[in-house]
Amino acid sequence: MQRLVTVNAYKWWGTAIGLLGAFTIAMNLDISRYAFFIFSASALCWIYAGYKTKDQSLVVMNLGYLCINVIGIYRWFF
Repeated sequence: MQRLVTVNAYKWWGTAIGLLGAFTIAMNLDISRYAFFIFSASALCWIYAGYKTKDQSLVVMNLGYLCINVIGIYRWFF
């Protein structure tokens, strides 16, 4: 039961953080470039949830998102 609660919490955190990242992009402010960090945190939450529930497609998709966000971080900050 504890594992299910933990995984469910990561799913909800991943959802909330992902929505925050999307909102940050949509506002088109000077801080919008930081959305890459927000989206990375969301992807990490979903990777954990997918790993724990053995949902391989969820893990692969969010690994892809994480890689894309790392590219974005590199291009915007380095």
